[in-house]
Amino acid sequence: MQTISRKFQPHLLQRALGAILLGLCGQLHVVGAEEDGPVAAPFEDLIVEPGSTQAALQGTGADRDGSLQRLYDYGITPQQLAAHADGQPLEKEAQSVELMLKLLLRLDSVPPGTMRRWALGGDAFESLTKARPGEQRGLCYAVSGRVMRVQEIKLEGRDADRLQFRRYYRCSGVVGPAQTPVTVYTRHVPRDWLKQEKVDERISLMGIYLGRGAPVGDEDALVMVAPRLSWHSDSLLGDLGVDVGLFGSVTDGSRIARSEQEVFYQILAAAGRTGVAESLRNAQRELKQRYQELLERRRDLTEREPALKQRMAAAPPGSEAAHEARSELNRHAGELARLALQIERVQSGASELLPMLEDPRRQQGKIKLIRCLARRIVEVKITDPDIRRRYDMDHYYQIDALGTLELTVRVRTPQEVQDGKVNYDTKEMWSYPVTFCVRTLPEGLSPAEQLHEEIVVPAFFFKNWSYDTSDLEGHSSTRRVAPLLIGREPIRLLPPPSGSNTLAGVLSGVLFAVVVAGIWLAVWRAHRADRQFQSRLLGIGAGGGGVTLEELDIQVAEAPNFRHLSEPANEPAEAEEVS
Repeated sequence: MQTISRKFQPHLLQRALGAILLGLCGQLHVVGAEEDGPVAAPFEDLIVEPGSTQAALQGTGADRDGSLQRLYDYGITPQQLAAHADGQPLEKEAQSVELMLKLLLRLDSVPPGTMRRWALGGDAFESLTKARPGEQRGLCYAVSGRVMRVQEIKLEGRDADRLQFRRYYRCSGVVGPAQTPVTVYTRHVPRDWLKQEKVDERISLMGIYLGRGAPVGDEDALVMVAPRLSWHSDSLLGDLGVDVGLFGSVTDGSRIARSEQEVFYQILAAAGRTGVAESLRNAQRELKQRYQELLERRRDLTEREPALKQRMAAAPPGSEAAHEARSELNRHAGELARLALQIERVQSGASELLPMLEDPRRQQGKIKLIRCLARRIVEVKITDPDIRRRYDMDHYYQIDALGTLELTVRVRTPQEVQDGKVNYDTKEMWSYPVTFCVRTLPEGLSPAEQLHEEIVVPAFFFKNWSYDTSDLEGHSSTRRVAPLLIGREPIRLLPPPSGSNTLAGVLSGVLFAVVVAGIWLAVWRAHRADRQFQSRLLGIGAGGGGVTLEELDIQVAEAPNFRHLSEPANEPAEAEEVS
């Protein structure tokens, strides 16, 4: 069993003094974070409707008849398409249901790039809403809107065996500027939707038009079949057009899988559409919100403290009640001490690392501002032609860095058993490996195998990913786990330009002496408070599929590699949020 406990160490004081010295010498010069104006325009297949944040993937229409040809290849004839009766529910006609199920089966294997070449949007969709019944069936359209209802429909017996899937979803909502009613049949929806009694979410889709369904108000609903509904939640990534529902296919604590490729590149493309200064502002807004959350948590804990002390005083000495009260009071003190360190980190203008390790699902997709030491940069070539074409990128950069934890942790890892006795490897760590994938590098920073460059990176947390170090060192395979974040560009932190003011230097020296005295006093007080629970275990990774620290070592030279992600996939990536 591993033991992870928090400690105050002398080196923490040294680091604090170093930070003060650096601050007194002048502000760090931020390279690459100059004002770059408004956010860059979205890439070509993102629609942002005027006056709203509604976004949807738009097709190019380069192969508008491709969907019809593919349907013919699937054995779906024009006669079958024409057989659907407009103005009534699709489920009323058995042949319409069979047509829909056959499309659900076939469309699941069509790559997104192919759907994009088929799909029509804009004026073409407007003409669809005004078309006569029976026209334009079998064509593919790209639309955006909102989903209001999701109904699960199960297949059983012969149909399930024949089609090789056991459920699909009937989704009702509105699409387009005119809020046209629509019914969409799909095999994949985010799990989060099924947990809600009522759904009202922003979506986009690329789907095959089958005709008109039952009336909704004064208008017949459009009937479409789509491989999936893209979910653009009320979040920064959602506003940037990322399908956050694809996070359902991301497995924390594992290697990068093919099923994770689509959302990986969507986030990378979204980060590339945002200027460096705008990325920094977004991260700072998130940091400010996190600061308020921590302050509120501290208020709650502080308000609980008198009641805990009163309970402790009321318990008979030596009783079980006294033991429980003392344990709870110690846990409370531990939470307050840890919270103080978290607040200190956020006040310094940097995001915490531990929440990403402890509760990765909750942190997924959030933008962070990570200050760290870059140790290696690798350029990764993208060779998949579909990814290159859809996202207009042919490479990205992988940065292997070393971050600083909010607190020192002690890790005891079982190594081997000899004569029935378990031997442990004990390490005390305050550094932690972090991996970034970014679109561009600032001036003065280029790929290198060995670096010692201090950077700040505004980036979206993707997952904690695992990798082996055997390929890099030639030793026996060692599994590592590290946070993986995706961003636009790192920001270099350089010393200020030469030339200083003498008076400023004198005042800085006086201020430095005062600050040093304050730090010594703060550390002494914190050390005294910490002795009560120094041996208490801190669980890293409890709940939510989090990882533990037991597999980890801090060897910066042992760096991960994403080159396998740049190779073309042999089969389309699946996003199995719910299927």
